Amino acid sequence: MCSELRHDQTVLCAQLLKWRIRKTYPVEQIMTPWDRLRTIPDFEQYLEPGITVRTLSDTAMAMTDSQAAQKLQDMRRNLFASFRRKRA
Repeated sequence: MCSELRHDQTVLCAQLLKWRIRKTYPVEQIMTPWDRLRTIPDFEQYLEPGITVRTLSDTAMAMTDSQAAQKLQDMRRNLFASFRRKRA
């Protein structure tokens, strides 16, 4: 329970009291999915046919992390709005 994965971050926690757990995220383990993929030795062999390291790199560099997060939030908002429209 104390060790879990969350967005490519290993969560280290120390139980302070029976009911209280403090979680810390080591800075050296925080990385984007693209950075994490690149740490795997010979990761190219696991890519689907037609996907190259260059296309992944170009896609990763196309927008900043903040822009990607905003785009994700917009897409998520539209998705959930479509659920509400169908039900009504």
